[in-house]
Amino acid sequence: MNDQFLRDYYKFPNQRSIRKVEDGLHLNRKKHKTNRMMLTLKPMTILILVTVLISALLLISPVVRAQVNEWIQQIGGVFILETNEYPGRGSPVQTLPYEQYSLNEVENELPFALGLPQWIPDDFKIISSVKVTRFDDIAISAYIDWKTPSDSIFSLIIQHRLDGENGVLVVGEWSVQERLVNGEPAALILGGWNADTQKWDDNLDVITLSWYHDSQLYTLQGINEDVSVDELIKIAESIR
Repeated sequence: MNDQFLRDYYKFPNQRSIRKVEDGLHLNRKKHKTNRMMLTLKPMTILILVTVLISALLLISPVVRAQVNEWIQQIGGVFILETNEYPGRGSPVQTLPYEQYSLNEVENELPFALGLPQWIPDDFKIISSVKVTRFDDIAISAYIDWKTPSDSIFSLIIQHRLDGENGVLVVGEWSVQERLVNGEPAALILGGWNADTQKWDDNLDVITLSWYHDSQLYTLQGINEDVSVDELIKIAESIR
């Protein structure tokens, strides 16, 4: 599977889709101000999760989060909304442009340090350019990619929040497992959103691992053909 498209376009929903997610959470918009962000990917019909996140990200203030904790679970520092409501249903998305830097110059452009894995499968070849997305005054994300033997992309996404909030990953029901990375809880997500059916697809060959490291949200994402869950955790634990 050639999934270079996964890093070619970064898109965010318009206000109409944001309101639909908000209504589904039964939030009182008159009393609480909330922000939303979703990351999806353009030319193909499959939306894969990332900070990121990987895919669909809902940004909720602590005040609002306290009111909807029956919908949201927390694994370590990662907040997760499990739902069968497709994010952005019936609404177009907005393309978020990215900047591109070399590995040597990117850290001079970011307000945070990049933690890179000290172990990666031998047949993964790192791509020398790093993509950086900026979403207003909310978040900055850096994408480090590797080419795999299956001609797919394996990614490390690091998200730095500028607003002091935590994002909420929007995923399908029963798609999340808790794992440990260096003894700390991490969220393992299996599957992804399918834009054709507008449903979560557990059969998609996608695995995502999200956890907090050095106060940043780290996400690893690949396909089962290229990397196992154990290898995904080994990569995560090698990040320094």
